Amino acid sequence: MINKHAATGEGILNIYRMLIVTIIALVILGSSSLFYNYYIDIRSVESVIISKQVINCLAPDASLSLDFMGSFQDAMKEKLSKCNLISESRYLRIMLFFDSDPKRELSAVFGNTALNTIKSSSSGTVKSVNARYFPGCASEQYRIIIGENSNKLDGVLNVEACFPYDN
Repeated sequence: MINKHAATGEGILNIYRMLIVTIIALVILGSSSLFYNYYIDIRSVESVIISKQVINCLAPDASLSLDFMGSFQDAMKEKLSKCNLISESRYLRIMLFFDSDPKRELSAVFGNTALNTIKSSSSGTVKSVNARYFPGCASEQYRIIIGENSNKLDGVLNVEACFPYDN
C-alpha cells in the first residue's frame, strides 16, 4: 500500500525543484544577454529594398514616360507619393541618364539630405566600432526605356537610398 501523505509531499517538493531550476535558467539567460549583445545592421538591406521599390513604382515595365509638366523633381514626387515611398527620415536621390546624350541628366532629391552629407564625409574613415552610427546607403542602377511610342530612348535610372541610425 502506498502512503498518500508521502506522495503528496513528494509532489510539492517537485514543484519547488522545478521553480528553482526555472529561476536558475532565467538568471543564466539574463546575465548572458548582458554580455553578448549582438548588433545586426539591416540599413543597407533596407536601402536596396527601397531602391527596388522606387524602380517598381516609377518604371514597373522597365519604361519611364516623361510626359510631365513642370520640373522632374515635381513629377517624381507625385509618382513616389502615390506609392507611399517619400519619407523625411530617409534620403532618396533619383538620377536619370540618357544613353544618346551622356551630358543630359535629370535629378530629384527627397528626404533628409544630411544623411548623404554624413555618408560622403565619412567614406573611408569610418572605424568598425562607430560605423553603426552612420547611415546605411545603397545605390542601384537600372536600364530603362525612356519615353513612349516613336520617341523612345535608352537610359539608366540611378536610385540612391540612405537610412539613418535607429536606437
